[in-house]
Amino acid sequence: MIGKIISSMGSRLLIMMRTLVVVIIYSKILGDEGHGTAALIQLGSLLIVSVTNFIGGGVVVYLTSRLAPRSLVLPSYLWSIVVAGLFFLLFSVFHIVPQEFIWQICCLGLIQALFTFHMQVAMGKEHIHSYNIIVTI
Repeated sequence: MIGKIISSMGSRLLIMMRTLVVVIIYSKILGDEGHGTAALIQLGSLLIVSVTNFIGGGVVVYLTSRLAPRSLVLPSYLWSIVVAGLFFLLFSVFHIVPQEFIWQICCLGLIQALFTFHMQVAMGKEHIHSYNIIVTI
Protein backbone atom coordinates (compact mmCIF):
# COMPACT_ATOMS: atom_id res chain seq x y z
CA MET A 1 0.00 0.00 0.00
CA ILE A 2 2.77 2.45 0.94
CA GLY A 3 4.59 1.52 -2.28
CA LYS A 4 1.52 2.42 -4.36
CA ILE A 5 1.20 5.77 -2.58
CA ILE A 6 4.89 6.61 -3.06
CA SER A 7 4.72 5.49 -6.71
CA SER A 8 1.66 7.69 -7.31
CA MET A 9 3.22 10.70 -5.63
CA GLY A 10 6.46 10.22 -7.55
CA SER A 11 4.70 9.96 -10.90
CA ARG A 12 2.64 13.10 -10.15
CA LEU A 13 5.79 14.98 -9.22
CA LEU A 14 7.54 13.91 -12.44
CA ILE A 15 4.51 14.92 -14.50
CA MET A 16 4.35 18.32 -12.80
CA MET A 17 8.06 18.98 -13.36
CA ARG A 18 7.89 17.86 -16.99
CA THR A 19 4.85 20.05 -17.63
CA LEU A 20 6.58 23.07 -16.14
CA VAL A 21 9.64 22.54 -18.34
CA VAL A 22 7.48 22.11 -21.45
CA VAL A 23 5.52 25.29 -20.72
CA ILE A 24 8.72 27.28 -20.19
CA ILE A 25 10.29 25.95 -23.37
CA TYR A 26 7.32 26.46 -25.63
CA SER A 27 6.62 29.93 -24.27
CA LYS A 28 10.22 30.91 -25.12
CA ILE A 29 10.07 29.34 -28.58
CA LEU A 30 6.53 30.33 -29.62
CA GLY A 31 6.38 33.80 -28.11
CA ASP A 32 3.26 35.45 -26.76
CA GLU A 33 0.98 34.83 -29.74
CA GLY A 34 2.01 31.20 -30.12
CA HIS A 35 1.68 30.65 -26.39
CA GLY A 36 -1.87 32.06 -26.48
CA THR A 37 -2.81 29.86 -29.46
CA ALA A 38 -1.41 26.79 -27.71
CA ALA A 39 -3.39 27.66 -24.57
CA LEU A 40 -6.61 27.94 -26.59
CA ILE A 41 -5.93 24.57 -28.22
CA GLN A 42 -5.39 23.04 -24.78
CA LEU A 43 -8.59 24.69 -23.56
CA GLY A 44 -10.62 23.15 -26.38
CA SER A 45 -9.20 19.72 -25.73
CA LEU A 46 -9.73 20.11 -21.98
CA LEU A 47 -13.38 21.03 -22.49
CA ILE A 48 -14.00 17.87 -24.52
CA VAL A 49 -12.22 15.63 -22.02
CA SER A 50 -14.00 17.25 -19.07
CA VAL A 51 -17.45 16.66 -20.55
CA THR A 52 -16.66 13.06 -21.49
CA ASN A 53 -15.30 12.45 -17.99
CA PHE A 54 -18.39 13.98 -16.42
CA ILE A 55 -20.25 10.80 -17.29
CA GLY A 56 -17.43 8.36 -17.88
CA GLY A 57 -14.69 9.34 -15.43
CA GLY A 58 -14.99 8.03 -11.90
CA VAL A 59 -17.98 5.92 -12.85
CA VAL A 60 -15.73 3.76 -15.03
CA VAL A 61 -13.43 3.06 -12.07
CA TYR A 62 -16.45 1.99 -10.02
CA LEU A 63 -18.06 -0.12 -12.75
CA THR A 64 -14.86 -1.85 -13.86
CA SER A 65 -14.78 -3.89 -10.68
CA ARG A 66 -18.44 -4.88 -11.14
CA LEU A 67 -18.78 -5.35 -14.91
CA ALA A 68 -16.57 -6.68 -17.64
CA PRO A 69 -14.57 -3.76 -19.04
CA ARG A 70 -15.58 -4.96 -22.52
CA SER A 71 -19.18 -3.97 -21.79
CA LEU A 72 -18.07 -0.41 -20.98
CA VAL A 73 -16.05 0.17 -24.16
CA LEU A 74 -18.87 0.72 -26.67
CA PRO A 75 -20.90 3.21 -24.57
CA SER A 76 -17.75 5.11 -23.60
CA TYR A 77 -16.44 5.30 -27.16
CA LEU A 78 -19.84 6.39 -28.49
CA TRP A 79 -20.19 9.04 -25.78
CA SER A 80 -16.70 10.37 -26.53
CA ILE A 81 -17.41 10.55 -30.27
CA VAL A 82 -20.73 12.32 -29.72
CA VAL A 83 -19.17 14.85 -27.34
CA ALA A 84 -16.28 15.57 -29.73
CA GLY A 85 -18.80 16.05 -32.57
CA LEU A 86 -20.91 18.41 -30.48
CA PHE A 87 -17.86 20.44 -29.54
CA PHE A 88 -16.89 20.60 -33.21
CA LEU A 89 -20.24 22.29 -33.88
CA LEU A 90 -19.96 24.47 -30.76
CA PHE A 91 -16.44 25.63 -31.64
CA SER A 92 -17.52 26.32 -35.23
CA VAL A 93 -20.44 28.50 -34.16
CA PHE A 94 -19.00 30.35 -31.16
CA HIS A 95 -15.33 30.73 -32.22
CA ILE A 96 -13.99 29.73 -28.79
CA VAL A 97 -10.82 28.25 -30.25
CA PRO A 98 -8.75 29.20 -33.32
CA GLN A 99 -10.92 28.26 -36.32
CA GLU A 100 -8.03 26.78 -38.30
CA PHE A 101 -7.46 24.16 -35.60
CA ILE A 102 -11.04 23.00 -34.82
CA TRP A 103 -10.70 19.61 -36.49
CA GLN A 104 -7.35 18.91 -34.81
CA ILE A 105 -8.62 20.08 -31.41
CA CYS A 106 -11.65 17.79 -31.59
CA CYS A 107 -9.53 14.83 -32.69
CA LEU A 108 -7.03 15.52 -29.91
CA GLY A 109 -9.86 15.81 -27.38
CA LEU A 110 -11.33 12.52 -28.60
CA ILE A 111 -7.99 10.73 -28.34
CA GLN A 112 -7.43 12.11 -24.83
CA ALA A 113 -10.96 11.08 -23.80
CA LEU A 114 -10.39 7.51 -25.01
CA PHE A 115 -6.99 7.41 -23.32
CA THR A 116 -8.57 8.62 -20.08
CA PHE A 117 -11.25 5.93 -20.33
CA HIS A 118 -8.63 3.20 -20.61
CA MET A 119 -6.64 4.69 -17.75
CA GLN A 120 -9.80 4.68 -15.61
CA VAL A 121 -10.24 0.99 -16.44
CA ALA A 122 -6.66 0.36 -15.27
CA MET A 123 -7.45 2.16 -12.01
CA GLY A 124 -10.66 0.15 -11.60
CA LYS A 125 -8.70 -3.06 -12.00
CA GLU A 126 -6.22 -1.70 -9.42
CA HIS A 127 -3.25 -1.73 -11.78
CA ILE A 128 -1.83 1.29 -9.98
CA HIS A 129 1.82 0.73 -10.88
CA SER A 130 1.03 0.31 -14.60
CA TYR A 131 -1.24 3.35 -14.44
CA ASN A 132 1.52 5.50 -12.92
CA ILE A 133 4.09 4.37 -15.48
CA ILE A 134 1.81 5.04 -18.46
CA VAL A 135 0.67 8.44 -17.17
CA THR A 136 4.25 9.48 -16.48
CA ILE A 137 5.37 8.45 -19.98
